[in-house]
Amino acid sequence: MGSMNFHVPGTLPAGGAFALEHAQFVGGYDRSPFPTRVEQRPGFLNLTKAQNESCCASAPWPLAGLGFPVSTTATLREKSEPYHLLVELARGKLNQLRNAVAELQMQGLEPSPDVQRESRAAVRLLAAAALQTEPGAGDADATAALAHCHAGSQALIRQFTATAIELRTQGGQRIPMRWACRVASVPTPEQTATFVDAFSHVVLVPDWAALEVASTKYDWAKLDDLVDWAHTNGFQPTIGPLIDFGEPLPGWLDGWEGELPSLSAFFSDFVESVVHRYGSKIKNWILCSGFNHTSRYSVSEDDRLRLVGRLLELARTLDPDAKWTIGLAQPWGDYLGTGDHTYSPLVFADTLLRSGLPIGGFELEIFAGDDDRASLLRDGLDTVRLLDLFGLLGIPIDVVARHPGRAANTAPADPVSLSKCWSARDDVAAQAAWGEGVAALSLCYAHIRSFTWGAWAGDHGLIAPDGRSKPLLESLKAHRGRCS
Repeated sequence: MGSMNFHVPGTLPAGGAFALEHAQFVGGYDRSPFPTRVEQRPGFLNLTKAQNESCCASAPWPLAGLGFPVSTTATLREKSEPYHLLVELARGKLNQLRNAVAELQMQGLEPSPDVQRESRAAVRLLAAAALQTEPGAGDADATAALAHCHAGSQALIRQFTATAIELRTQGGQRIPMRWACRVASVPTPEQTATFVDAFSHVVLVPDWAALEVASTKYDWAKLDDLVDWAHTNGFQPTIGPLIDFGEPLPGWLDGWEGELPSLSAFFSDFVESVVHRYGSKIKNWILCSGFNHTSRYSVSEDDRLRLVGRLLELARTLDPDAKWTIGLAQPWGDYLGTGDHTYSPLVFADTLLRSGLPIGGFELEIFAGDDDRASLLRDGLDTVRLLDLFGLLGIPIDVVARHPGRAANTAPADPVSLSKCWSARDDVAAQAAWGEGVAALSLCYAHIRSFTWGAWAGDHGLIAPDGRSKPLLESLKAHRGRCS
């Protein structure tokens, strides 16, 4: 059992209560969250965990113009005196920024003037905050220092991505990468022309609940149309995820709560039916997703791992030459803070790999939005660390991203409800800024096999309800020209 106390502002900023509710300990090689008990009283925060390991604390602290990016302290030891939360968050973020700058300098890249300016401002303000002796006296300076750290992080990531993409495309080379979008229904002819210009690949998303409305009673018409559309327009599509544990599944499965052998049989029958129908046309599959994250049907975490293993064994027998990808939800492991899970996304993936099963890659869901599938907001440095970490698995990594991009004139919502969105906004401008950043980072890594935008149409999509393209589509189209 471990516990730490923190001074927090007596008067919290808008969204401050949300940030403290989501404060948690993180640790281990992959900085996964620990189940954390949070207790608040005016001016103080207490965090308690069962583990006795050294760790850091993190919180999605609100920052003007940035929203609620997660910030993490340096490693803290347990002591009787309380820490100053904002000072420690700023200290941890500044440490991350300065380490990233040092790594780039070792590779011969000097930080841009913007990075240097933001770093100097953060150091000055953090020093002023840390020297205060009265609780709360340094809160304003610490908050400003944290904001400068995140601004410096943004500037450094812009510099890094520009340099990395330039190096990967020098001499007219194209980056060997699939540039894709998920499609759930056939686009109009006008939209099809736009899609073909913007993407080199397409991921077709089946809806099991609509495909099999009753057990063994299939309606293939919609998926047939999608496959025909893809081939007609010159794509060799991917289909999947075939089973998404976090999305609506056939209602008739609800009667099999806790019946693992029966559920396994139903899942296997569905996968087998789809592969038998399309296996001659499709060689890239996303077999399943969300099994690391979502609890349903009273299936334990270990049994969900076994289910994925059973599906992979089946996949090997159905088509040994196909590529079978496994999707991982919330890849930073936000779900671990609830105490209902023990496998971090990295451990879940590594456990599957050690089984020797035919895994062709892992797809990381970098989702923003106001739903349970979205991760808490991370900045570019945290995204770089995530992509580096999964690169250590030694197999291809796919990135699928989504962010809501609703009409700009949508009535403003409570910022806390949009805490997982860039700048706590869900309009097309926020979608464009966030999506461009994730897409550009994906282009920087040789182990990233594909980038996929998570929806063609709809609130998270690239096409507005009136049929017009959203700004992000133009950015993705420009990046398409860099890919082979």
